[in-house]
Formats: sequence, structure tokens, C-alpha cells
Amino acid sequence: MKHLFFFLLAFQLTQNSRAQWVVLNSTTTNDLHDVEFLNDNYGIAVGEGGTVLKTIDGGGTWANLNFSATDNFNGVALSGPDTIYVAGSGTLMPTVYRSTDGGLNWQKVLLDNSPISICTTPDADLFAASDYIYHSVDGGENFVQPYTFAGTVNPFTIQAVDNQTLHSGGNVAGIVTYSAMMARTANGGNTFWDLDVFSFPNANALSAFSFTHPDTGYIFMNDYDFFTPNDSSQLIRVFNFKLVPSLGGDSVWIFNYESLNLLFGDYVNDCKFFKDLIGYAVGPNGIVYRTKDGGVTWSDDYTGSNELFALSMTGENTGYAVGAGGIILKRDNATPVGQAEITAGSLSIFPNPAPGQTMLSVSVPNEEAAILQVMDLNGKLCREVAGIHLSTGINQMALDLSWLSPGAYVVSILTDHTVLRKKMDVVR
Repeated sequence: MKHLFFFLLAFQLTQNSRAQWVVLNSTTTNDLHDVEFLNDNYGIAVGEGGTVLKTIDGGGTWANLNFSATDNFNGVALSGPDTIYVAGSGTLMPTVYRSTDGGLNWQKVLLDNSPISICTTPDADLFAASDYIYHSVDGGENFVQPYTFAGTVNPFTIQAVDNQTLHSGGNVAGIVTYSAMMARTANGGNTFWDLDVFSFPNANALSAFSFTHPDTGYIFMNDYDFFTPNDSSQLIRVFNFKLVPSLGGDSVWIFNYESLNLLFGDYVNDCKFFKDLIGYAVGPNGIVYRTKDGGVTWSDDYTGSNELFALSMTGENTGYAVGAGGIILKRDNATPVGQAEITAGSLSIFPNPAPGQTMLSVSVPNEEAAILQVMDLNGKLCREVAGIHLSTGINQMALDLSWLSPGAYVVSILTDHTVLRKKMDVVR
């Protein structure tokens, strides 16, 4: 038996330059329609049949919150680890539910007659878009309606850029097609005004958008034919927004646009762009597309067979995608090319519950380097130590806990081939 004794007194971060998408064990085969991460570790995914999944370890494990209703959820928003909002279509009408205890209990906070999309701002205001845009400043206890969509508009998303700027998008149903319709606020939701439809390059439908700045956004548009989307989309960049009076008396947002890609080869369900021109897009073909030049050219970052519905990127190189059949993908800097998470080996903690010090016993099949992480149950990283050398077989490590407050934590050992996790209780 080989022994490796040390006390965890240093804090060190490392990065691996390789970044790949890997398939995680979602524990469900229900379609997943949205995912949202609060930080690198804490995330919620929602989907068909009342599916609400929660992870506190960056997607390594997912807990099914066993939602009592069977709503088909299409949206999730977070205002902290305890406050979760989910939205979807129930048996009677679309509903927004709220949990203030991390998903243990839920309350209905909003009912509507049309599909609902939700989001939160950095200062925790809640917005929902359906036939109306709803705004709540008290966590869903009360709502106001600052905007009404026309009866032929089918809104499907609302997104916050910051505390002041939000956009809601949908499409106007015509005789045989759809055309884009968006509303925008720049005063924290007090008033929403339409985007001028004549400022768009064409009458195509809106499919997805992402704003990197209150004045700069990327919009995918698609030319529907008899209500059927094409497999080729147009990507434009919109900028230089100005609110001006319209002929009808109301104000509208006019803007400039730049066509970036006229023949993007897929319908786009969701996209995410960053200020330094990195971007991602997903759609029906099961591909995660990536751009490094602001959308002019794209490469296949991941290729699969399940339709992908939504993205949640926590950084330019780290994020998640969800889709049909319960698929959850993760992109990060620690997983080798084509290598999903493997749980070969074992981790034990003794004593557990642990007082000021405990012992870790780590068994791995091959010699390799490792990272040790300690997280709380809200997914917050408390400490990370890199550069640990593990020998083949059993390795023992003394773990100093004097710096930790009493409570429950998750200890993780991460290598290129192994992900080992164990819950640890600290007592005094």
C-alpha cells in the first residue's frame, strides 16, 4: 500500500487547454428543453413530464427533484441556490412555479393562456413573456403587465442583458409563414417598445438571439415555408438602438444591422455569444456549432444525433447543452477528447462525520495527476488543490478541516480518467 500524506493549506487553480463536449448521466430519458447554471457547479435542467433536475457538482451527478405535477417545462430561471423558477404547459394552462428552498417545495405564482418564457435580472427581478410581459420585483408575489403582445404574435423567449435592458422575441403568424417580432426595454422593464420590423433585413422568422451588450445582439432568422422552417438560417448582428416616435403614435426601436452569415446550415433553437467574438449555437441536427469570429464562420464543436434545445454557457469555454432523450452535454477544460466521465476507482472518507481532520482513501487503476475539490451543497467551490500525484492502487491523504465551518460538503477527486465524489459531514 502506498501512502501520500498532506494537509490542504494551499489554494491553486489549473486549467487544461483541451475543451470538449461530453455526455453526462442525466438520469432521465425525457426531453429536456432548458438549462440554467448559477455558477460552475450549481445548475437546473427542466423538461417533459414535470422533469426538474439539479446538480451541485458541475453536472457530475443530477438529482431528480420529483416535481409533483406533470407539466412540460420549457423554461428555468435562478435567483440564487434556493430560489428556482420553472415555467411550462400544464393540463389546463401554462404555469410558473417557484421554489424558495432549493426545489423541495413549490408554489404556483403565475397562470397564463399561452406558453411562458421566464428570466431573472442580476438584481433578482422576475420577468415572464406570453401574451403579455409580466414583471415582478418581489419574487413572484405580485406582477405588473408593462407590455401586451398582439394576438397573432407567438413569443417564445425573454432574456435579460443587465438590470435595465431586456428583450422578448417571437413571431407574427401570417397566412403561410412567420415573421420576427421583438420588444425591448432599457429602463428595467417599466416600459417595453417594439423593434421596428422594417429595420430587419427581411420578413423572416426569429429563431434565437443572444445579446453581448445592451446595444449589441446576434439574431438567427429563418425563412419559414407554410409554417415549416428551412434548414438554412441567416445570422445578423444588430446594434445602435434608438427609440423614435412611430406614425401610430407609439415609439419604436430602430437599429442598424449587419448580415454575418446568409447560409448557416441548420435551424437554430438557441445560441450564446461573447464579447470577444466566441459563440455557440444548437439545433435539430444534434450539433453544437462554435464560432471564433463573431458568427462569420462556424465549426462543429460536437456532433450527435439528439436534437439540442438549449444552452447555458458559464464562460467562453465552459457550458452545457440539453435536448431530446434527456441528453445533457458539458464542455469544459478538464475532459480529454472524446472521453466522457468515468468513475473507475473508489473514494472513502474516515471518519465521516469528521471533526478537525479526516483521512481520504483514493483507489485508482493507473498512476496519474489529480485535482481535489471541496464544495458546499449549493455548489460553491470552497477549495481546490491541483498537482496531486496518485499512484496505482490505494493512496491515503490526511485532510485538514479546521478551516471549514460545520455542515455538509462534497469532496471530489478529478483526473483525466476518473471522477470520484463523496459527501462529507463536518462536525465540531
